[in-house]
Amino acid sequence: KMAKEKGHKICLCTGRQHCELYGDLLNIDFDGIITGSGNGVYINNNLLHESYFDLKSIQRLVQFFKENRIPVLCETDHKIYGNQEAYDYILNLKKIHCDSLSLEEQKKHGVMIIYKNLNVCDYDTLLKKKINKVTFFDSNLTYNQIKEELQNEFDLVPSTFALLGKESGEISQKGITKGTGMKYLMDHYHMSRKDVLSIGDSYNDLPMFEESNICIAMGNADEYIKSVCDYTTTPILEDGIYHAFLHFNLI
Repeated sequence: KMAKEKGHKICLCTGRQHCELYGDLLNIDFDGIITGSGNGVYINNNLLHESYFDLKSIQRLVQFFKENRIPVLCETDHKIYGNQEAYDYILNLKKIHCDSLSLEEQKKHGVMIIYKNLNVCDYDTLLKKKINKVTFFDSNLTYNQIKEELQNEFDLVPSTFALLGKESGEISQKGITKGTGMKYLMDHYHMSRKDVLSIGDSYNDLPMFEESNICIAMGNADEYIKSVCDYTTTPILEDGIYHAFLHFNLI
């Protein structure tokens, strides 16, 4: 709010789908929201742009998941679909990490957000959905094995959610990133790269940084993420965004 009062536009650029935004995030008056790592772009809750896999791509991915019994989430902006393997995986995480928490704590936990939004369906049903991003969990294949198989057809990055396992990752359409989502917002507001400062902590933030004049890593980010940024602020749970805004005189 303080930054907006000084004339800055504040936008959320996230790998989450629109249905995964909750709590205080919904109370912030964002000037733009990018969801699904660039697949959905919103202004004042009105859809400015969306993209999703074509049928041939979904058929390719579904066949690969099915053959290798990989737990996957197939994401649309309004619903999260998953196979039975994904449900079993998330249910186990819920028992380990969430069942002992208070109801208030559960509402904020990433596993519970997935669990509550997850719609279990068969592979034939997945083929009928407008899927824009896929998240795969630990399985009998390593991340590098999956990347080797699919990288010529799709973009892959390591997962942003550690509890899904060290071999987990995200699959997107070729060339659709947080950076491409940002371009739609920049065009809408008649701005350019020189006007943009971005803050992130994950590998799917790298394309966002490429479209930014100044890029800032959260203190909890991987060391490689920090190495490509202009500045590293404090971690998420130590008011990292606030301190970054102070450092760059946004507030």
